[in-house]
Amino acid sequence: MRFNNSQAGVEKMDAICMMLIVIGEALKKLDKVTGGELLPEYPQVDWKKAKGIAGHSHPPLCQCKCRSDLLYLQGQNTPA
Repeated sequence: MRFNNSQAGVEKMDAICMMLIVIGEALKKLDKVTGGELLPEYPQVDWKKAKGIAGHSHPPLCQCKCRSDLLYLQGQNTPA
């Protein structure tokens, strides 16, 4: 699906981005609550990148980065 071809696609992309932001924030909280001991038990996952999607303190900036990444993965854009 090409996200930027229609309003419905843009809305889906926004929803996906917001969920990724929520997941990133939840991973940060999980790491904090477990004292940084749980995530290292699964070294096959790049937790830094997984938590990084929520790295901006201003949600619209984070969502813009997420949009850029999704479009790049679809071959519609250059990496941000």
